[in-house]
Amino acid sequence: MAMHTELAIYKAAMGLLQMAMNLTRNIPRELKQQLSKRVIDECIDVLMLIIRANSTRDKRPYLTELVEKVQVIEMLMRLFKESRFISVPQHAKTRVFGKGC
Repeated sequence: MAMHTELAIYKAAMGLLQMAMNLTRNIPRELKQQLSKRVIDECIDVLMLIIRANSTRDKRPYLTELVEKVQVIEMLMRLFKESRFISVPQHAKTRVFGKGC
């Protein structure tokens, strides 16, 4: 079994977390507390689910939850794009990372 830090999915999720931290800087203050924190927390949860799935035989429950969390991240990033907190190219970049997960 490979170390979780060597997995492509882990590296993609780490990249998504780093990108989310950078992109959420542009969110208005009144929304930053809730939405930015939610995106970053979801990204961290994705990383933890990858670690848990990598260390167990029955990966299904962890991977099911992981897919749901990625969908939440995608939804929030789309909201950011539609609200013009992030640009279309920035949103497109998050989609590429999301597909790696």
